[in-house]
Amino acid sequence: MKRFGLFSLFMIFAFILVGCSATNEPIKLKHGVVYKEHSNNQDFDNMKFVANDYNVEIHYPHFGVERIDKKIEGARNKEFEDFIDIVKDDEHMDSSLKIVFNAHDVRGDIYMFNITRVVKLSKDTEYSIHGVLVVNTASGEAVISDNLFNIGQSSREALFKRLDQAIRDNPAYAPYYDAKKLEDRTMDISKTFSNVDFKGDVVQFHYDQNEIGSGAMGTPNVEIPFRDVIEFLEPTIKAVVEGELIPTNED
Repeated sequence: MKRFGLFSLFMIFAFILVGCSATNEPIKLKHGVVYKEHSNNQDFDNMKFVANDYNVEIHYPHFGVERIDKKIEGARNKEFEDFIDIVKDDEHMDSSLKIVFNAHDVRGDIYMFNITRVVKLSKDTEYSIHGVLVVNTASGEAVISDNLFNIGQSSREALFKRLDQAIRDNPAYAPYYDAKKLEDRTMDISKTFSNVDFKGDVVQFHYDQNEIGSGAMGTPNVEIPFRDVIEFLEPTIKAVVEGELIPTNED
C-alpha cells in the first residue's frame, strides 16, 4: 500500500512537471522566438522576444488577459517593425534594439511600467527612448504612451505648482531650491519623466544634483500622493487609471 502511494505521488509529480514544461516551451513567431522568464509577480509573466535575423531583444509583461496582451504584443511587433525599417540596409549588422518594461505596482489593480528602449544604429550611435505602459487589471485595459503627463500648458503649470508646494514644505530641500529650474524642467514637453517612480500610493520624482536647485540640495526625491497626480496624467493614461476602456479599431 505504501509502495502504491509513493508511486502515485511520483506519477502526479511527473504530470505536473510535464505540464509546467509544456507551458514554458518557447513560442515560435514569424520573425523570432518568445521565451517565458521568471516573474516575482502573480498578476503577470515576464516574456522575452528574441529576433531571428536581427539583434533585437524585447522584455515585456504578459497578463493572460486578451485585451491587455493584444495591446502589449501589438506594441512589441510595431517596435520591431519600425526598427527593421531603419536598419534593413545595415550591411555590417552593428545595429541593435533592447526594450525593457520595469514594473511599479501602484494600487493593486494599477501597474505602471517604465519603458526603456536602447537603440544602437552603429558603433558610434546609441540613444535611449523612454515611455510608459499603464495596465488596469480590474477593467482589463492597457495603454502605451511616450508621455506620462499631459503636455498641455495649463496642466503642466498645475503640475509644477503641486511639485513646488511639496518642495517648499520639505525643510531639507526648501533652502536650496530654485523654483525657476523646476518650472523649466516641468514645462519642457520634450522631457518624458523617466525620473518618476511609483511606490504604492506615492509618486516619487527623482532629480539630479543642481537640476532643480543648488548643489547643496543633493539629488532630491520629491514625493506626492498618487491621488494628487492623477489629474496631471496624459489623457489616455488618466482614463485607464480611472477604469475607462480606450476604443480600438476592433471595438
